[in-house]
Amino acid sequence: MNRSNLRHTILASFATAVLLPSGVSHAAAPGPVGAVIAVNGAEAYPQIDPAVATGPDGNFVAVWQSRTGSGTSYHSILARRYNANGEALGRAPIKLYEGSYSFADKATPAVAISANGDFVVSWVQPYDNGTVGTAIRAQRVSAGGALIGSVIGVDFEPAYNGAPSLAIDAQGRFLIAWQAEKSGGNTIQSQRFNADGSRSGTRRILSDATQYRQEHPSVATNPRGEFVVAWDTYLGSSIRAQRFNSDGSLRGTPVYIGGPGLDGKPSRRPAVAVDRNGAFVVAWEAPASSASGYDIVARGVTAGGALAGPQFNVSGLQAGDQTGAAIGMDLSGAFVVGWTRSTGSSSTGISAQRFNLNGGLVGSEINVSNGNAQSDRRPAIGLDADGDFVVAWHGVTNLSSSYDISAQRYQATQPINLSLVQSDSRDPAPAAGALSYTINVSNFDAPESLTGIAAIDAGLSAATGVTVQDILPAGVTQVSASGTNWTCTLPTGKVVCRYTPVLRAGMAASPLEVRLTTPNSNGITLRNDAGVTANQLDDNTTNNREVESTRVQAGV
Repeated sequence: MNRSNLRHTILASFATAVLLPSGVSHAAAPGPVGAVIAVNGAEAYPQIDPAVATGPDGNFVAVWQSRTGSGTSYHSILARRYNANGEALGRAPIKLYEGSYSFADKATPAVAISANGDFVVSWVQPYDNGTVGTAIRAQRVSAGGALIGSVIGVDFEPAYNGAPSLAIDAQGRFLIAWQAEKSGGNTIQSQRFNADGSRSGTRRILSDATQYRQEHPSVATNPRGEFVVAWDTYLGSSIRAQRFNSDGSLRGTPVYIGGPGLDGKPSRRPAVAVDRNGAFVVAWEAPASSASGYDIVARGVTAGGALAGPQFNVSGLQAGDQTGAAIGMDLSGAFVVGWTRSTGSSSTGISAQRFNLNGGLVGSEINVSNGNAQSDRRPAIGLDADGDFVVAWHGVTNLSSSYDISAQRYQATQPINLSLVQSDSRDPAPAAGALSYTINVSNFDAPESLTGIAAIDAGLSAATGVTVQDILPAGVTQVSASGTNWTCTLPTGKVVCRYTPVLRAGMAASPLEVRLTTPNSNGITLRNDAGVTANQLDDNTTNNREVESTRVQAGV
């Protein structure tokens, strides 16, 4: 059995045990949407360690560490907001922290976004009072980009605290996990917070300090607040995960996900995603099964905490190290795993693979970036409610000779159903007279309720980047095109208009009106040809286009 067939066989049993049916079809491979986004501007110093979070409707936030001085002595934590069309919101990134710091390898920021667009960012910084060690801090930010309240102190005691990860539920409650390094070893710790930023309950120590190094926590949650924290433990070289109930209490004991591979090399750096029913998937770096280096593998766990079959290979058989696993999951339970791809040379790039609800791969491996001699690394992934996703990474670009942050959007496999109808203002129309066409666009998909939370379910079957192209009749003179929330351009012979908001399932866009002057001819028939597209796959294109015929008659 070849690797592809083996992966399909393992995934079939995994999907049956973990991913619950939702009636959503995931039949086609996702494609890229638009060009690569340059998240930061031209900078003299490295921009590194991105994290990304995507809201239910496709709006997303990218955060990263910006080196603002030579070496690693000075840095800041920045955030930038984007709408579902990939357009930056606000004139400049939001600065959350700026200061001296020499532990850059642990400074990777984390971000999570709530259903209403508010988000929380966590990072590492020195203690304000000069205490030896590093502190975990967090800041809430509104959907509009305004800071909410003051900086939150997360950790509890002086230590070299680092590697924060966080997730946020539908009510705005969030949980932050981090590693705390002291002389006795590392522990994985967590703290839950209410939506207003106040603490909910007490700190929890999730790992055993006697096991020496417990590192690289990853946090995920579903809309109802069932958090999962995964981490690696050096002693025993294992990946473990702790589940939480929605009230913040622990659900059982840590689940053993995977162990050491060939030659006792450690399994490391997990990433976790959880579905709406509490089942979850963990991806991590594991010693390669048939070659030197590391592969990216994954394993599922049921909502009851049982392992769902053996671990399966995500990255396939490749030379060199496959590292830096990232994962995201949509409301149905379909998920995407990303990683840093190496072919054994000095060049690395970013890859991703999507998995559907039926236990198989969706398309082939996605080559997100090609890499270069300076390396593209550190992928981060964010999915919206129905599976549109964003991959962010750092690498050398043409902006500078140092690292920059880039992002690429991909369309969901969840289909939409757009409809376009149009009508003329009069028929017959006067020769050399005024005529207008009113174009109405609707998203015919019926609204779904997978979670019962309106702000989250509204992201299902939502259309972004809705664009109308109207090929005008021959001989007419363009006048104008407009409509509420429509942005139009008037190239020769046609009108192109884009609808700025997300067009949710069961909703109609505001009418679009195209105004023109007819030719000075009698007895001709004008044909106005208008069609609509969006960023998502449309599984019924028969209603995407309509031609409206209008007679021209002198003297009417």
